[in-house]
Amino acid sequence: MIKIGPVHGADAKAFAALTYPRFRELLGAESTADGTGRRVTSIGAILEGRPVGLALLRHRAAGGDVPGETRMLSIMVSRGYRRRGIGWGLMQHAISAARGAESRKLTAYHSNRTRGREVFEAFLGASGWTPPKLAEFRLGGHADWTEKLTKSWDPMMRRLAGLGYAAEPWEDITDEDRAVADALVGDRESFNYRTFEPHIDPAISLVLRRHGRLVGWIFGESPETEGYHHYTNGYVVPELQALGWVVAGLHDVCRRQAEIYGPKSIAVYETVGENARMIGFMKRRLVPAGPLWVDERYSSALALE
Repeated sequence: MIKIGPVHGADAKAFAALTYPRFRELLGAESTADGTGRRVTSIGAILEGRPVGLALLRHRAAGGDVPGETRMLSIMVSRGYRRRGIGWGLMQHAISAARGAESRKLTAYHSNRTRGREVFEAFLGASGWTPPKLAEFRLGGHADWTEKLTKSWDPMMRRLAGLGYAAEPWEDITDEDRAVADALVGDRESFNYRTFEPHIDPAISLVLRRHGRLVGWIFGESPETEGYHHYTNGYVVPELQALGWVVAGLHDVCRRQAEIYGPKSIAVYETVGENARMIGFMKRRLVPAGPLWVDERYSSALALE
């Protein structure tokens, strides 16, 4: 008989193989903050004394006008025990746990590189989840990729320098620069540099200028737990986008990363799925440099109302 219920701390090690390595430290953390202030729920399935399935959830509490939401970090059934209803049972317990956390919806993310992607998508669809939607486009490579493209990029860099292009450390910006940046952003929250600024790595974040005036920025982050350096936000005024200002910014910031963190340190570039212009740029200008990987990240959701 299959038993499905919470995984307690003492049992966490037995279920470790049923989730991704990066999530294993969260196992068994019932109602415990995971470092982001969000609660985690581990739900395990046991058959004949053997752990055969696991669903791992992270809850975001409601606050202000933001409804509560639960992310399903992973759901997995051991090979050889599939097609027995274990996954379905885990899903029903996950839904109950999310409702118990007062969440309005469940969300899940997966990559186009996920093993068994078609099976996972079919499972979500049969459970009433929305069809997969492109949430993020990412690619990663060594920081020294700029050196491979020196011959083809140096003429562009010289041309932009003649047009007034310059890049300087973000931490050196002035109050006048901030006023200019605020005016550029306006009420477009997705471009608001103040949202990203508390999380940036100053060593690999740049302000972009034209004839000395702020016209954009490149923000890098260096999460200690990953060892990768992420470029999550880049902006330049629309009239300079076609001239290659962002391309030049990425060129300069990666050279800085190579100098500071080493030429083989990993640089990851990512943008939201709705940003077709940036995705097109990444495919045209960054993919030819030979990245270590290219990744499309998809999201699905299940309404709980």
